[in-house]
Amino acid sequence: MDKLELAWDVFDFYTSEICDAEARHLNIISQISNLIENHFDSTKGQRKRLKDKFLNNLSNLLTLYKKQLDCINDLIRLAEELKNMPPEKAVDKNTLFTLKNVTSTLLEEMLKTQKEYIKYLD
Repeated sequence: MDKLELAWDVFDFYTSEICDAEARHLNIISQISNLIENHFDSTKGQRKRLKDKFLNNLSNLLTLYKKQLDCINDLIRLAEELKNMPPEKAVDKNTLFTLKNVTSTLLEEMLKTQKEYIKYLD
């Protein structure tokens, strides 16, 4: 397996993992929203368990975003280094930079919203 194929396989793996973690995140956010809509009609223990679940999944998601950013950086580097890029593997570097910016923005926004949700669960 060559470096480019390996880089794409790793990127695909993290993309799949991110999709799963984002689905869990949305489910947890839905649970938090239900809690808020019900005017916090829950015990402190329930809120703590939900907070722990939220923080654990968020930590995993942030780690996955960082790993995906590393993969994107590898793909950018390989796109610059490889002279004979197979057409089916060629991706415009601008597209990779855009993907990098989107992923970085997602990571930053997750960090910002983390504080908002935590205050509802304390």
